Amino acid sequence: MARRVALNTLLHAAFQSLFFVSLALIPVGLATVIKIGSVPVFVGAGVCLLARRGPTLRLTVAVSLAVVGLVLLAGFPSAGLGGWRLAGGLACALGACLAFSVMTLVNRRPVEGLDPLVNVGAGLTLGGVALLPAGAVAGMAVPGTAGGLGLLVFMGLVPTALAYLSYFGGLRTATDAATAVGTLAEPLTAGLISVIFLAEHVTGPGVAGMVLLGLAMLSDHLPPRRRARPPAGPGAPPATST
Repeated sequence: MARRVALNTLLHAAFQSLFFVSLALIPVGLATVIKIGSVPVFVGAGVCLLARRGPTLRLTVAVSLAVVGLVLLAGFPSAGLGGWRLAGGLACALGACLAFSVMTLVNRRPVEGLDPLVNVGAGLTLGGVALLPAGAVAGMAVPGTAGGLGLLVFMGLVPTALAYLSYFGGLRTATDAATAVGTLAEPLTAGLISVIFLAEHVTGPGVAGMVLLGLAMLSDHLPPRRRARPPAGPGAPPATST
């Protein structure tokens, strides 16, 4: 139990710190595409390594649709940078993706006696505490207004703690393909909200990307492929399909 909380603490701290460092080095769009787009690949590879088998056709299709759809939706922004900033930013974005992917794989299996709320709450809280020294050096400031504090509490409880609690809860019963592409709900939902509520324009490739993201998430619900059975011999009962 303690080991799981400690591991989640380290992974939360690594994920958050690496991702925000990448945002300081490369454009937000590029960092986001690298981080979210790499999660299905890393998680899919991790699932296969842990199971000691190759990827299934369903997992391969889901991950392929996910990566192509995300690139079409978000584009692949040109960094306009070179040298150490580009290399460092890409490395931090991939490191953040790796930390999140490991956290996804680790939390697929619950720990007996560890309440999911405690698991998420302790990991997020201790991970935040671990980042306090770095935040103090970087000039972290706490909002002094009631509105700022309220927004801070809301961001910590709803789109962070509640989101992680729901995500980890779903991992317990999710299939391999669903685990790999589960994070795609974030860019897909953001795209739909921007169109419906913010009246933002989506390009043709963006629409195609949203469709592919939806197909990637729905691919796990397709009926299994039927396997052909050899013809029944004399006196054998007729074969039935499953």
